[in-house]
Amino acid sequence: MEKTTGNYNGLDLGKFIMAILVVSIHTHPLADCANRLLYAIWANLSPMAVPFFFVTTSWLFFNREDDIYSEKCREDLRKRICHFGFLYILWEILYLPCILTGYYRAGGSLAFNTVDYIRKFILVGSNYYSSQFWFLLAMVYMLIVLLLFLKWRLSLNKIFIISCLFYGIGTIINHLIEIRPDGASGILWLLVRYFSSLCNESIVLARFIYIALGMIMAKRHTVLTKGKIALFFVIGVLGRTIVPGWYLLESVALLLEVIAVFQLFMQLDLGSHP
Repeated sequence: MEKTTGNYNGLDLGKFIMAILVVSIHTHPLADCANRLLYAIWANLSPMAVPFFFVTTSWLFFNREDDIYSEKCREDLRKRICHFGFLYILWEILYLPCILTGYYRAGGSLAFNTVDYIRKFILVGSNYYSSQFWFLLAMVYMLIVLLLFLKWRLSLNKIFIISCLFYGIGTIINHLIEIRPDGASGILWLLVRYFSSLCNESIVLARFIYIALGMIMAKRHTVLTKGKIALFFVIGVLGRTIVPGWYLLESVALLLEVIAVFQLFMQLDLGSHP
């Protein structure tokens, strides 16, 4: 099958809109908004922003690869991993004075702060005044996992099944962290809290499915009809608004919304730039 060709200005527009939503997540511009409808729209759209970037990054990379099991693809993937790793280290260095200021203000011993910084730098990607860098670290780890899967020549179906297992486990862990207080006891809960604090609330597990979906849609040249895009989006919206509190269902609904929005922008032809 031929690779999908054409311009992707629609995806550029989608990335621009999602970037605004990412900024809004951190700045909370609607915190005091009295318009409930406007706030509901923002609350439904903003969680799609980061997953959209995961799917888009993966799709754009694998769309240009002829054979995902070839040495060339693995080498390109290694270069992409190094690229994200370099960006992560660069921004970490630039923000280091802010991070050290945060530790100074928080107090604590030198030994504790050193160990805490190393843990967050290697496993979390989020620290004082630099919480946004987890995306880069997550990309590094998820692409490493994907590189191993391709090296082992796992089929797309097997990768999808594994990503679904990751998604379920990560989603459940994140939900347990939200519903249980810090003082909760029990061996299982202690293990969950330790894993969460060690690995940034299983961000990698819960997000790997978006990288896998981007690759699968690229290699299977998935193009949903407008009817299916609308159906996915409506089911996603209803799943996240009508039955709030059903955490796993909300997560699956978000997945459908992201697929629908990605397909919408991917198929949107805005013409070539002058």
